[in-house]
Amino acid sequence: MYINGVQVASDWAPYPEWHASGSTTIGRSRWDNTESDYFPGEIDSVRIYQGVLSDDDIAYLAGS
Repeated sequence: MYINGVQVASDWAPYPEWHASGSTTIGRSRWDNTESDYFPGEIDSVRIYQGVLSDDDIAYLAGS
């Protein structure tokens, strides 16, 4: 995980391949086909990329 272009956490596990079917949701979860667990604060400047970015790519994007 990166915050402002700086890596603050790293964890890797061999999860099975997964394909999402539906829209991306940020700031809440979904349980038993119901929206729940809304984030109580503000969420700003979210970026989502298809694939893995290099450390240099992330540092560049954080500076822009």
